[in-house]
Amino acid sequence: MFFFIFRVPGCSICQMSPCQNGGTCNCTLDSAPSNYTCDCTGTGYQGINCTVAQLPFIHPPSYNLLMNQDDDCANVTLPTSVQIGPFYYKIAYVCSNGLVSFNTSYASYTPELFPLSVEFPPVIAPYWDDIVLVGSRELRYQVISGSSSIATQVNNFLTSYTGKPFNLDWLLWAYWYNVCPYTDDSCLTHQMAAPSNFTIIPSHSGNPNLTITIVWPETNIGVLAVVDCPCGTNGTSGGGKLQATRYCGGDFTNGAVWDAPDVMRCNFSDLARTICRLKDVSHWVFFRFLTFS
Repeated sequence: MFFFIFRVPGCSICQMSPCQNGGTCNCTLDSAPSNYTCDCTGTGYQGINCTVAQLPFIHPPSYNLLMNQDDDCANVTLPTSVQIGPFYYKIAYVCSNGLVSFNTSYASYTPELFPLSVEFPPVIAPYWDDIVLVGSRELRYQVISGSSSIATQVNNFLTSYTGKPFNLDWLLWAYWYNVCPYTDDSCLTHQMAAPSNFTIIPSHSGNPNLTITIVWPETNIGVLAVVDCPCGTNGTSGGGKLQATRYCGGDFTNGAVWDAPDVMRCNFSDLARTICRLKDVSHWVFFRFLTFS
């Protein structure tokens, strides 16, 4: 008889709660020296440990859209006139190339200097580049009332941030969503990537505990995703020789589309899946093998 002993190392750093403000700690043993990441989704914070406050008003529940346009603007009637220099303005133009102009649309795709005059309207440039709003790229905009819950969040944030009382009358919100410069092919490829996805391989006996899940990472258009077949939640099988594949198709107009996955090599027998599950045990496990004569 003999004994075989193994132990899967744990992730102790998450037990120290490094993620603040409600962030979720995820063990990533392959990313030394930190060996963890913080998921700050929905916390209102960002940064390595979810400690950097975000503006709380970037996603109103409803908004207008400008889509499938090039060098174009949407006009917005403001609740009250805005004074810029000696002039007052009641109409704002939110433009595809990252600009907000007043009383006259200004959709130049090339950043340039110009004087503040009657001929040239005042312009705010949150993001100025040659942007084509196609596919998933869009301009979102909305006028938000000063009595809304979002306005209350803005007031609280800016009062805390500046240390002085702040109370807005209304808010013009604009968000250039998923945009890329027209000539930046690498950025376009990344922005049009297929999001992370997963494929479930049921067990042959129907036992839900032996189900295999293949997780596909975010993948750019035209790239074949290759994933090692999982053996337990913390390991892979076959030393990287057993793999599943899935191609990311689509185009830059309609977006990325996952093709059907090839997971045949990962469809293990139930016995193999049972052995893989033993790797998930986090304490000392002893196997005793007896030979009978």
